[in-house]
Amino acid sequence: MMHRFVRCLFVALLAVLPTLAPAPLLVAQAPTPVPLPFAERVKAMIAGMSVQQRVGQLFLVSFPGNNVAPDTDIADLITNYHIGGVLLRAANGNFNNAQTDPSPPQQVAQLANALQTLALTRPTASASLNIGASPIPETPEVAPATNATPEPTETPPPPLPAIPLFIALSSDVDARPRAELSEVTQNVTLLPSQMANGATWKPDNARISGEIFGREFAQMGVNVLFGPMLDVVDAPKPNTPGDLGVSVFGGDPFWVGRMGAAFVTGVHRGSENRIAIIAKNFPGLGSSDRDVREEMPTVQKSLEQLKQIELAPFFAVMRGNIYDESTVDGLMVSHIRYRGFQGNIRASTRPVSLDPQAYQALMTLPETAEWRNNGGITFSDSLGARSVRRFYDPMEASFNARRIAQEAFVAGNDVLLLDTFGLTKEWPEQLANIKDAIRFFQTRYVEDPNFATRVDESLQRILSLKLRLNKGNINMANLLVDDTAADQMPLQTSIITNIAKQSITLLAPSQRDLPAVLPNAPTKDDTITFITDDRQLRDCPSCEPYPAVPKTAMEELALNLYGPRTTGQVDPARVSSFTFSDLIDYNVQASATITSTPDAGGLNTPGTPSTTPEITATQSAGPLRIQSAIERSTWIVIAMIDTNPAITPTQALRTFLSQSADTLKDKRVIVFALGAPYHLDATEVSKVTAYFGVYSRQPAFLEAALRALFGEYVPTGKSPVSVPALNYSLINVTAPDPTQVIPLTTGDTLTDTQSTPEPLLLKTGDRLKLRAGPIIDLNGNLVPDGTVVQFILSYPAERVEQRQQPVNTRDGIAETTIALEREGKLEIRAEADPALTSFVVRVDTGNTTQIETIKPTLAPTETPAPAPTVAVVRPTTVAPIASLPANGANASPARASITGFLLTAIGLLLISFSVFIFTAREHQAGLSMSARLRIAVCVWMLGWLIYAMVALGLPGMRWVTNLLGWAGSAMSAILLTAVAAALLIAGIRIWRKSHENSAT
Repeated sequence: MMHRFVRCLFVALLAVLPTLAPAPLLVAQAPTPVPLPFAERVKAMIAGMSVQQRVGQLFLVSFPGNNVAPDTDIADLITNYHIGGVLLRAANGNFNNAQTDPSPPQQVAQLANALQTLALTRPTASASLNIGASPIPETPEVAPATNATPEPTETPPPPLPAIPLFIALSSDVDARPRAELSEVTQNVTLLPSQMANGATWKPDNARISGEIFGREFAQMGVNVLFGPMLDVVDAPKPNTPGDLGVSVFGGDPFWVGRMGAAFVTGVHRGSENRIAIIAKNFPGLGSSDRDVREEMPTVQKSLEQLKQIELAPFFAVMRGNIYDESTVDGLMVSHIRYRGFQGNIRASTRPVSLDPQAYQALMTLPETAEWRNNGGITFSDSLGARSVRRFYDPMEASFNARRIAQEAFVAGNDVLLLDTFGLTKEWPEQLANIKDAIRFFQTRYVEDPNFATRVDESLQRILSLKLRLNKGNINMANLLVDDTAADQMPLQTSIITNIAKQSITLLAPSQRDLPAVLPNAPTKDDTITFITDDRQLRDCPSCEPYPAVPKTAMEELALNLYGPRTTGQVDPARVSSFTFSDLIDYNVQASATITSTPDAGGLNTPGTPSTTPEITATQSAGPLRIQSAIERSTWIVIAMIDTNPAITPTQALRTFLSQSADTLKDKRVIVFALGAPYHLDATEVSKVTAYFGVYSRQPAFLEAALRALFGEYVPTGKSPVSVPALNYSLINVTAPDPTQVIPLTTGDTLTDTQSTPEPLLLKTGDRLKLRAGPIIDLNGNLVPDGTVVQFILSYPAERVEQRQQPVNTRDGIAETTIALEREGKLEIRAEADPALTSFVVRVDTGNTTQIETIKPTLAPTETPAPAPTVAVVRPTTVAPIASLPANGANASPARASITGFLLTAIGLLLISFSVFIFTAREHQAGLSMSARLRIAVCVWMLGWLIYAMVALGLPGMRWVTNLLGWAGSAMSAILLTAVAAALLIAGIRIWRKSHENSAT
């Protein structure tokens, strides 16, 4: 008897355990790899490749100069070591930005053609697998002569397949300290910096920039782009070596991802998919305070924290098929370390680029695994960076080329970037290290089958990408570009000018307060002094230096735009230009007492007195001239890049602002931030009249800044990074605007169809679809994906509110589905903190269902509010609950939980035991012990059945949970079971009485 009770109890438990979770749990499964592009072609190519070819494809190298004759070192690496690609750099003299004949684009095109010609015409004899001298010979071994009968002549081995090179270039624009194709280049479109695109908050601008980049660089023969940078500067670190400046899109991971995906799309379109995009610096350098090229930073973040910020933009460009135009072709893995990566705050990883465990943890995430399995390729960051040298030998006394290359490859990188690969910058040393590393890999390939398998896996990705870039057709005609056309590309200056105008940002004061501090633009009676950052840049060690911003650039632009030949707002006699270096002398001179005498010359207009100080024997004209100009100026316009303490003149600017308060108090001081906008502190910002974010030192952006200053247009850009000095926080400005009324609609949320108002045929238990949005942030943009929205249901007659489970937005919209639990009136609204006002959807269910969407009145008025009008009524037939899948967003008041399960078990056990005891009195009426036990078990199982029905929200159970919403499914099940047990006992007693009466 007891064993049957236990068996029944076990069956009952099995029946109710699935009800513990209101929705089924989804178990993450590893994505199924799809065949790589040109899979069969790749297999055939690998089968015909020599060991040297297979190994050589793993290496991408930089080299000095632009001579690629057959007897040069780079020709040797291509023809005998079969390297997979090259990185072109102005610093190595591969092209000269200042040269005009041929122009830099033509230089790059000619060099790319010569390199590809070498790759496709190198020796094609099949290679031997024997390991011998350096390099491994590629000619078949000759068998020794013997007296035996000669064997039949063997068929000559097939020729080695021709494999093109990766020709790589960096995408950095306005980078510190310089870009690869810098502003001295006249034959390429000078693109906006990534931060300038970010300041427009328009992904289309990033896409357009990408299209220009892709079209022009593909015409130069470049087929690999190291960029864009997808780092997130969520907490700016100005004036630190790790400051990324304007090389990033911004500080919000969602917007960095959107801008990055748009740029990737543009490059793919512009190049007609002939350029592979390698996003950097995976997994993100935004939290670093050190220059990763000089010293490996260690960031204290766990993997879960990285997924929220640093990794989010990379996830955004790793979605979908590898052929998707917004998906990157590869990633550049950076040399960055993490403390607490796997949760232990005392454990640090090695640099991710050299750490197999950390690398694999990142590449097996659900967000990255599918991309990787579908052919995504990874490049190591430069293995010759000083940070790598110092990691292996802090004293920098040795450089183990073999170990560095092997550990980077074993970590998981497919392509190894050997740039400045040695202790010194001497090319002979670097060349020897490159060859030694390649020969070492050749030996490992032959001796270690596991290593060979790993090489072939990377080789499949590399060859697949090269075939894809060439549309599966590798030949000279398809690879070589018209180098004369590279010099004749139309420059897209008008497009860049438009982007520049959209990016200019009024940082301080607010647009509302600007008329009070700047009521008028400069006029011909005003004296204007321009002061610019004069730091010198150099594209290569032997190249001529050039100023980051030419001294007279701002003055020349002002005269061209507003001088005597145009509007006449600027008088050439009242304009002067100086540099930050001049400020050094001014700061010294300003503190000295100098005798002033009248002077009819200098900066004054004829016939007006001057306060120009006399020049003593120990004084130069420079300090006196800038002092006079500043004292007489009504406008002082400062163009700064940053306040890097390593650059002495920038410190002169800070001194000038802090020590010249009396001199500047009656002047209008304007600062143009040509770099990131967060370098001035709050005190310094308080000393200036207006502070503009420009984000670039290119002429188009300087012009746009001046036009904004002269009132030609209202700046619409917004800083894409936080500016602590202004209390400007991205978290706040990307939050929902609290003054908005969130639209709330019903019906088919996929099509959002509108229709003529008419009653809906809905009944209790059916579901209604709701859509909140679009929701706008304080910048006027759609809120980032993942913004939390709360749907709130209220029953006016009962004054009860029920908050549904939070729903996250996507593209500014939050969608959910709710169940109509009972007849009567129901009001639904939505909140996205701090936006707490939305349209109200009123639902009145009965024989027919009426739905009203009402826009609330925000400001109370003296006149009565108009009666609500029906705004949207949708006749869409709503599927019954059984046809809809479980959804975490479809919350109900009854929720199953472990606590509820335990309470239910205890309650039902007590009820069943009570039933067993109370039926003991019926023993004389024929109820045996086993019958009483079966009755108790039935009551137990009935209770669990009721619990399951309540927890699943089945029709007919809602009225119970509405009455006992505070108690949940546990108390509902216990209460109903107790009622059923009481009725059962009452029925048994009635039966017993009737049995006794019949017996008498």
